[in-house]
Amino acid sequence: MKIPVLLILFLFSSCGMEPEGDDRLRIVNHTNYNFSIYYNIDTVPEFPSVNHTYIYLRDSIKINDTINIQEYNRKPWPWFFETSKNRKLNLFIYNINSLKIYSIDTLIKRKIYKRLTFSKAQLEKLNWTVVIKD
Repeated sequence: MKIPVLLILFLFSSCGMEPEGDDRLRIVNHTNYNFSIYYNIDTVPEFPSVNHTYIYLRDSIKINDTINIQEYNRKPWPWFFETSKNRKLNLFIYNINSLKIYSIDTLIKRKIYKRLTFSKAQLEKLNWTVVIKD
């Protein structure tokens, strides 16, 4: 009887060790199109992409909409900047209409995306809110 109780206690205590995530990064869409956003520690998107096109379609940001991007880790955003190749946040923006026509790998290969780069100091100055405009 002691073993199941200990196992249950261990499971509950291990849940508290999971990273909570950090969702302070806000993305605001002030363009005239819906887009998908992806961030990476590298200055170029991974090719071939680790995700399928439908994931980018599913995670779109509508016109005049705002989303929070959540980073999971023991030290979420600080860790991200420490491991980033250029010590910056690299955002890649893909037009949803283009994603419906082409695969994500085609967009990456043909460089049909917008890349924005921000240092940690820049994001703090912007209060972690990035407004994407045309």
